[in-house]
Order: sequence, then structure tokens, then C-alpha cells
Amino acid sequence: MRIHLLCLFCLFLYSFAQVDRNVPVCPNGVSEWNDAYKLGEATTIFVPDNYTTIQAAIDAANDSDTILVRAGLYVEHIVVNKSISILGLDFPTISTYSPLGGFGFPTVSILANNVTISGFILQHEGTRPLKEFDQGIELASANCNILGNVIRHNWEGIELSGCYDNIANNTIEHNYGLGIGCPGSENLLANNTISRNDGGVIMGPSNSLLDNTVTENNWYGISLWSKNNILRNNNMTNNAFNFEFDGAIGGPEMYFQDIDTSNTVNGKPMYYFIDQNNETVPEDAGYVALINCTNIDVANADLQRNAHGVQLAFSTNCTITDCNLSHNNFGLFIYESANNTIHHSSFINNTFQVGNMYS
Repeated sequence: MRIHLLCLFCLFLYSFAQVDRNVPVCPNGVSEWNDAYKLGEATTIFVPDNYTTIQAAIDAANDSDTILVRAGLYVEHIVVNKSISILGLDFPTISTYSPLGGFGFPTVSILANNVTISGFILQHEGTRPLKEFDQGIELASANCNILGNVIRHNWEGIELSGCYDNIANNTIEHNYGLGIGCPGSENLLANNTISRNDGGVIMGPSNSLLDNTVTENNWYGISLWSKNNILRNNNMTNNAFNFEFDGAIGGPEMYFQDIDTSNTVNGKPMYYFIDQNNETVPEDAGYVALINCTNIDVANADLQRNAHGVQLAFSTNCTITDCNLSHNNFGLFIYESANNTIHHSSFINNTFQVGNMYS
């Protein structure tokens, strides 16, 4: 009897394992069931298989669920108010129209924390003029991931007012206003291509920008409007003004940024010196800022198409010699600095040749 029961129990285990092992799986690793496939408490919902619109799928979902959207055009404005993942298969397009009245609305509004949006084309379409809130994505939450999307033809690509969010591997192009506006903090922007917008990126405090390509924007490429940002391996090329930072707007602490020479302007390294003494800036500089420095020499540099060709702040006894400062907003900007010398340098076609505050 014991042997018989043991054999039945083993047969039950074998049958259970076989059922679990034979769940149909498609090449991208998701279930091919027509109905939602439940694994524990999380559910995978397919659009349009289970619901014909993305918003209907969101409304039916619970936290931790995944919505898989098949290729196609989805004309809708979606609001994500649950902690879910929405993943596109073969780049479906979510497109919405700007309303006739009011201030517009985003293609995607993210109101919940812990949301992932990946693999979509996000845009506004039609002939109506775009309005202020016609963003591709409005993100006001925390710990969200915006990964591998194409975001285009909006007033603004992404409005990022949340914190601890990851914006990575996106192409953000042909937006009427900014590619990314980020008044939020502690966010990561990495490996994005931001091109042919009116402006590239505007950053608030304490964000990290890593390995981004920012090109051919009609205004600034990267613009820092607050303190304590980290920039690494960003490439700014052929923007009207590639890099902007103006500490005079927000006070002395605004000048303290973490920017190293891995960042380039038109292929040339940025030299953002802080607390340096008795140094020479290399002649291959694409941008120069001297913050709280003493006795720094800048010579034979060709500094073009930034907000400032050279920026001096809290610095003394520095020398700028035989430099070409052209096509910048300010050729030279001086803030609370003294006893600096500029000679034999060219100031050509800058909006303002020299700016001076408290110096």
C-alpha cells in the first residue's frame, strides 16, 4: 500500500511539472495565450487581444501587472495611475490630438510610482497647433523607467518633475519645444539621443546625465538651471548654443557642478575647473569655466557656440590670451572675480561680447 501511494504521489508531481513546463512561450518570452496569463499575483494583459485600447487595459490592471501592446496605431491619451509595466512589441504608436481649447494634454501621463514605459513611438498628430501641455510624456512620480522609446512631434518630449526616475535609450526628436524639461531631482538620463528639437535638455538640481548625444537643437543643447548635477560622456554637437550654465541666475552655490573632460562640445573636451590653481587649460578646449580658481592660463583656444565662451566666477589672477571667442551668447562672462587679464583675443558675432556682475 505504501509503495502504491508513493507511486501515485510521484505521478502527480510529474504531471504538475509537465503542465508547468508546457506553457506556450513566444520568442520574446511572453505567453501566447489569448487570455491573460497569470503567474503568481502578476498578470500579463495583451492589447488588442484582451482589450482594444491601452487605457482599458490600464483600467483593468492591478499593481505589478504587465501590459504588452502589439504593433499598430493607438489614438488615445493614456493616464497611468498604477504601478505597472507597459511594453510595446515592434514599436506601436500612441498618438493623440491637441484639444481645440485649453492648454493641451500629454500623450502619456504617469501619476503612479514604479511605472515602466518601453518600446513605443509617442507623438501628437494632426494639423492643430500644439499647446503648452502637449508633452509626449508627463512624469511626476518616482522610481519610473522610460526606456527605448521614440518621442517626437510634441510640444515637449518629456516633462520630468519626479525624482529617482530613469530616462534611458530613448530617441527624442522633432519636438516643438524642449526635448526634456527636468525640474525634478535625483534622476538619471542616460544613452538618449536628443536632436532637432527647439531646445535639448534643461536640468534642475542633483541629476545625472551620462552618455547622451545632443545634436542640432535650435536653442541650447544641455542647460543647467540648478546645482549639483553630474555630467559624464555627453556629446553636444551643432546646437545653436551647445552648453549653458549661468550660476548668476541662482546664486554662488549654482556654480558647483561635477563636469569632467569626458563631455565634449563639437568634439572638443569641456574644462570645468573648480578650486584649481596654477594650471593651464589645454588648447583643445571646447568650453572653459573657471570657478574659484587662481592663476589659470587660457591660451590659443577656439571657443564657439556655447552660452559662454569663457566663464569666470570667484576667480583671480587668470589670463585669457590669443583666444577666439565667437558665436556664443556671451563671449566672456565674469562673476565676482578680480585681477584677471584678457588680451589679444577675438570677440566675434557673440550676442553679448562681455558680461560682468559684481566684478
